[in-house]
Amino acid sequence: MDNTDAQDAARYRWIKAQQNLALRTNIIYGAPWTKTDTGEKYYPSHQLDVNGTGFNGIEHFDDLIDQAMEMYPFMPEEITQEENEQRLKDCLEQIRNLTHADLVKLMGKQWIEDYRRHFS
Repeated sequence: MDNTDAQDAARYRWIKAQQNLALRTNIIYGAPWTKTDTGEKYYPSHQLDVNGTGFNGIEHFDDLIDQAMEMYPFMPEEITQEENEQRLKDCLEQIRNLTHADLVKLMGKQWIEDYRRHFS
């Protein structure tokens, strides 16, 4: 099995292991996205939601899955309902306390500009 086959197999196993995953094929509409490094225009082909986090705006499907795999472990972590609720409360508190400077530090100026352009 070459590296590409191994990577595809790892992606497949990861997808099968997820308990809260939604995958959609995008209908091409609106303005295309622009690659920040080359200025090339493209339309993302898919949107992936994993455990409530949306991944989109990525040109290639494999790269979209890879991004989600980096954020979430191969196998979902087993936690109690109480621990899950506490994590949610902690996360919401952290979001409530974010300042603009924190957001720039976390996501970068380019992300904020792209977000404003797409969602304003």
